[in-house]
Parts: sequence; C-alpha cells; structure tokens
Amino acid sequence: MLLPLVLLSPMLPLGLALVACQPAADPEASEALMAKLDSNEQRLSAIEAKLDAVGTKLDQTVQSLAPLVEEAERERAREAEREARRAERVAERDARLAETRARLQALGVDGEDLDDAGLDADAPVPSDRTIEGAAEGIQCEAPSGDRWECTIDRAFLEHLLATPALLSKQARIVPGQRDGRIVGYKLYGIRPDSLPKRLGFKNGDMLVAINGIELDSMEKAMNMYIKLRRATSLEIELERKGVPMTLDVDVVK
Repeated sequence: MLLPLVLLSPMLPLGLALVACQPAADPEASEALMAKLDSNEQRLSAIEAKLDAVGTKLDQTVQSLAPLVEEAERERAREAEREARRAERVAERDARLAETRARLQALGVDGEDLDDAGLDADAPVPSDRTIEGAAEGIQCEAPSGDRWECTIDRAFLEHLLATPALLSKQARIVPGQRDGRIVGYKLYGIRPDSLPKRLGFKNGDMLVAINGIELDSMEKAMNMYIKLRRATSLEIELERKGVPMTLDVDVVK
C-alpha cells in the first residue's frame, strides 16, 4: 500500500492547484437557471396537454362523422342505382315511342298529328282517357291567324281547379328558359279531351303571360293559378315554335 502512495505523493500538490483554479459556482445564477428550466418544462407540459386535448377532440369528431360518411356513401350508391333504373326506363320509353311513330307514319299519319298526340321524344304516350265534361264545358272558335277565342263553363273550371290531381294529369308542364332564366312554361304530353287540348294548345306551346302578367317565375305561375277561380276572362299569350300567339278565354256560367 505504501508504494502507490509514494508514487502519487509528488502529484498531489499539482491536483490541489488545479482544483483551486476552478471558479466557484454562483448560487443565484444556478437557481435562476433551474427556475428557467422548470418554467420551460411546465410550458412544454401545458403544450403537450393541449395537443392531447386537440387529438381527443379530433378522434371524437371523426367517430361522430363516421356514420354520416357511411350514410352518404350508401345514398350515393342508391342514387346511382335509381339513375340507372331511370335511364333504362327512358331508353325503353324512347324505343316504344319510336316504334309507335314508325307504325303511325306507315299508316300515313303526318308528323304534326303525331306531335298533337303527344308522341314526341320528350313526352309520355297519353292514354285514351277523357276528362269528363270537357266536350260540354269548353267551346272554341276556329283560329284566325295568330289569335283565337274560347269559352269555358265556370262550373267545369271550378271542378278542375278543385281537383289538382286531375288537372296535373292533363299535360306535363316544364319551365321554358332563355339565357338561364325562366321565360314561360311549356306543355308536353297533352291528353285527348283535356283542358289544354280543348283550348287548342299543342305540344311544345309555351305560355309566356296571362292577363299581362309574365310567367317568369314559379311564384307568379302559382299566384295566377289561384286567381283563376275569380277570373271572368283571360288573355293568354304563348309562343308556338317561336311564333307569338294569343288565346282569349271567356268564363261563362
């Protein structure tokens, strides 16, 4: 044991001198540094807590939206199936219409008569049902140029207005548009002995105004429908293949 001590004894003064040269630690600086470290650690902990809370909310949101996303996917699939079925029905209808037109043309029926019968590409084939009382309730004079006159029995008109389901089956009404805005309402698929047929309308006619009121919106069209019950006369402006025409209707008792 003495030998190692003897060997190290000359180095002891040098080691003590090195220790003596080290600067003494500042207690206040150390405490300030520790305080900063603690503060930073607390901030990091707060940030981590906020991130955890945000992550939890995101997880909850994703879970709550999952059923809605699944339902939307199912609805898109159902709509695709419905669209496919509609396309099949339209194709079948068009084929039947084309076949019917070909047969009628072979029998010598001209194109205008076919359009009057509702056998156009956009209209369903009308049935042979007649509207009861139409023959007696509506009387029209032969057209004179671009204008013609009709009379309609008020009792018959009120019967039609009181039966919207019956009225809606007499023709198909679709908005007519120009430059992206409604300018009237077109008639297609007019049934035999219906109100529009008896009044002299043809498939493709577009109603543009009644008693000076332009039918350029659904609201105006519905307001005019309501006013029909009190009307005693009507001036109906329409377009037929782009040509302006006028129908004067007197409501009689």
